[in-house]
Amino acid sequence: MKDKSEIIRNFSESSIEIFNEAKNISLQYRGRMDSYHLLWAFLKKENNFLRYILPAHTIIKMIKDKGNFKKESTSNTLIVTKEIQKVLKVAVKIRDKNRNKKVTPPELFSALIKENNIKELLKDYGDKINKFEMEMIKIGYDERKYNIIKSLNLLDKYAKRTIPGQSEACKKIMSILRMVKLGLDLKPERPDGVFLFVGPVGTGKYSMAKAIAKYFSENEFNLLNIDMDLYQDAWDFDKFLNLLLQNIKDKRNANDSGGVVVFNKIDLAHPSIANFLSDALNKGSFAGSDGDNHSFSKHTIIFIPSDKLSEKHDNIGFIKSVKSSDENYLKGIQRSILTCIDDIIPFEKLKPKHLEKVARSNITTVINRISKEYNIHIKYSDDVLEYIAAEAIRMQRGRREVNKLIDDYISLPIVNLFVEKGVSKILISMKNSKVSIIDRSS
Repeated sequence: MKDKSEIIRNFSESSIEIFNEAKNISLQYRGRMDSYHLLWAFLKKENNFLRYILPAHTIIKMIKDKGNFKKESTSNTLIVTKEIQKVLKVAVKIRDKNRNKKVTPPELFSALIKENNIKELLKDYGDKINKFEMEMIKIGYDERKYNIIKSLNLLDKYAKRTIPGQSEACKKIMSILRMVKLGLDLKPERPDGVFLFVGPVGTGKYSMAKAIAKYFSENEFNLLNIDMDLYQDAWDFDKFLNLLLQNIKDKRNANDSGGVVVFNKIDLAHPSIANFLSDALNKGSFAGSDGDNHSFSKHTIIFIPSDKLSEKHDNIGFIKSVKSSDENYLKGIQRSILTCIDDIIPFEKLKPKHLEKVARSNITTVINRISKEYNIHIKYSDDVLEYIAAEAIRMQRGRREVNKLIDDYISLPIVNLFVEKGVSKILISMKNSKVSIIDRSS
């Protein structure tokens, strides 16, 4: 209808995504879009951080228990009820009050919770809603900051799912990222977080770096991994500087999308290079030989020690209770590097249940890829996961050994079997204490 279409033009892209989700839901239930559909859409959208403030499953169940939702009845025609039209108009008024160009999702939600049916439905969640509105007032209902919060919550959820056993590490990282990404730090010219990741080999340090890059590279996945063992001598400085000049944009570059820079094996870098890096990170930028000032301000910086130093730390036994003032723990990391970090993040040694979870996730990924590529139906037994986890612990290489074992015992044998016999159905199980790939095609 004309009135509705005129209002929608005033809405941001994120708000329209939520509206379209509500439209899809309403078409499953007779096609009359009401306020319940819109609330459902807010909670259903995976990239919407309301589902981290309100108990999504509980509220969606409450919505489904309403009379109009007990039985699905699809429709090809959408009718936007007067109550939804009123919500949209109220959202525009809130937008005007905040002086935003477009109605943001928080403004749309603020309008929605004023609707009588929703007000009644959410009456037991008043404190959480008030907290949400206070947070939105702080960021001025700003679309960019709202999207940052979405990314932060998605990162938090993704890290907890894919990097098991590191809940404390995730908590510390998220705390700092929330502060710097929302511009609440005292020195905004500095990088968006400077971390020292420490812990035994194969505990998820690099996986965490990739996760941050996944959600905080604005245009495309952007992770720069620099092996500092290539810069152990004083004469390596120019080579190191040239690498930075190629990858860290100057301050005037509007296309700098940020991302993550990992300085791997940082304990092996020459002191002069470590000193330069510390100075550049504390200032947030460095002057290049090209005459430009190159900025780290949109990047998250992660230092990871070499495997040798990580194993030494693990053997000493101070990984679990490290404090930034622990002199014993800091041995091996140059003092200049320690002066520029925001926090030391200890990653704990993974337990069998965590390695089994990693194995299950990675095996599923491999199986899905092989099944799609070669049209093979593949199943596996849980004792395979237990075996891979036990072997990874025995080898003391954590996630790395899990991935290596999956390649050695699953990926390569399946591909070889397919090339030799053209199999279509496979079972992966344990036989005589070994992983066995069984052809079930016939």
